[in-house]
Amino acid sequence: MTRPLISSSLLGIVLSGAMLAAVACSESTSSTITVRPALSLIFQSGNSAASPPQISAVGGIGRVQVTGGYEGPACAPPRGTAQLDGDVVRLDVEAVVSHPPCDGARVVYNYNATLLGLEPRGYTLEVYHRVDPAAERLLVHRVLITVQ
Repeated sequence: MTRPLISSSLLGIVLSGAMLAAVACSESTSSTITVRPALSLIFQSGNSAASPPQISAVGGIGRVQVTGGYEGPACAPPRGTAQLDGDVVRLDVEAVVSHPPCDGARVVYNYNATLLGLEPRGYTLEVYHRVDPAAERLLVHRVLITVQ
């Protein structure tokens, strides 16, 4: 009963050795491929009756978590986009243009944004808001943050 087990183990060792010898004898070439990290964004929003929360950000393992909010048109909920430019991570939060146009009612929107795919190092996080589709984009938060 143990003989086939020993034979198959021995065969595995012999085949592994043959593969190593073949790799060692073959001509090897190497190339370097530079892959730019891909930044991903998970963006969730909702509205509430309370006042908008202060913007906060925390670095984690390969990610940054941002929480914030603002008061904006009731029919124009926020959406988020993110960009990585060197050591600057930019989060743009802007009201989505609605059709038909808004009636003037305003609500408080809260959002949670998770930016994924960041390499371990320090970054400057910039958060921009455009709370009305016709308004300018404003820098509302800038902080140095460390990603592990």
